[in-house]
Amino acid sequence: MRGRQPRGGLSGLAPRRRGGARDPRRPRHSPRRPVARRRALGGDRDRLRPIPPDSRQGRLRRPGQRRAQAGRGSRARRRDARHRRGAPPAGRRPGPARRARRVLRLGPRTRGAPPDAPAGLAVRSLAADDGETIRVAVAGEGPALVLLHGWTVSHAEWSPLMHELAPRFTTYRWDARAHGGHAPGTGTVPTVQRMARDLRDLLEAFDLEGATLVGHSMGVLTIWEYIRQFGTRGLGGLVLVDQSPKLVTDASWRHGLYGDFDAERSAAFLADLEADFAEAVLRLAALGLNERARRKYAENSRGWQVARGALRKQAAGPLVETWRSLVQADWREVLPAIDVPTLLVYGGESNFYDAPTREWVHAAIPGSRLIVYEDADHSPHQAAPRRFVRDLGEFLA
Repeated sequence: MRGRQPRGGLSGLAPRRRGGARDPRRPRHSPRRPVARRRALGGDRDRLRPIPPDSRQGRLRRPGQRRAQAGRGSRARRRDARHRRGAPPAGRRPGPARRARRVLRLGPRTRGAPPDAPAGLAVRSLAADDGETIRVAVAGEGPALVLLHGWTVSHAEWSPLMHELAPRFTTYRWDARAHGGHAPGTGTVPTVQRMARDLRDLLEAFDLEGATLVGHSMGVLTIWEYIRQFGTRGLGGLVLVDQSPKLVTDASWRHGLYGDFDAERSAAFLADLEADFAEAVLRLAALGLNERARRKYAENSRGWQVARGALRKQAAGPLVETWRSLVQADWREVLPAIDVPTLLVYGGESNFYDAPTREWVHAAIPGSRLIVYEDADHSPHQAAPRRFVRDLGEFLA
């Protein structure tokens, strides 16, 4: 016997009458063409009512989004709406400076990285004992972390980690003197020895008894110099990212830059810095142990061009003096004196340091823990920020 054909055609859906109750035979999520699709096709114009732009439906269907929404289910629309609400506004999307930092670290791009500025961010000014003003970005709540960046960059080096760190820790990120676009306000030469005293001033000014110091590259050397001058009293722990205690190599020391950066090569690099600061810094990162960095530099990709432009905007003189202090120092005797919990994080594809270097540092610091991010370069914390925060949390638990 032939069954009765439902109203509305073979789809089995009965049309809903305007102003009436919903027909129970019709599913709650109708496969009808959405309003935006019908409008795009030019149909049902006399039946369409304008959507108030401030309504929920209007927010989900602003110009430019309607055509993308056409033909999609309501579940997909809700998912996309949640994504848009969590996306950073245009003013916080990566600009030339952030792209330059990505090139300088030469690691895999962090896809889907959260916005730079977490809620509650405040920039404070610290007066060092010589009168220099040091800017410190403070954010989050919980145990104190002091984050120390590398050479030629700024506190923004730690930005990809902040939305993971801020809910769990109170973070203190400085722009080391002569860094972050801040010209020195005093005549003090910005050496690593002076930065160690700045670190002491920071810890005292914010009363950070028991804080954990997290340093990358030059930040690690600043920590080691601090320990040389002031010891480990009052420190809760150390997290040291991809660094050697002596940059210049010799016949008895092969664990410096590249495993082959002797005094002659160091002097030549200082001369290059004086001649063309930006290009010398790029070559230092590019012409090392990381093949991907070497290839990208040879291609002179857009990213390298942006990085070059950003470096050329910096005041080279003070940064050259900072580098001079780094290559003149030797912290090897400091490492055995470290008596606080220490986590070492190294990149398996570091631009500068090979496996024997990290093993030497690991053996020299009593009780230290070593983690290697196999595919990361000199900046493993930026190559894998979520993993780094997870490892940091487990270390401090």
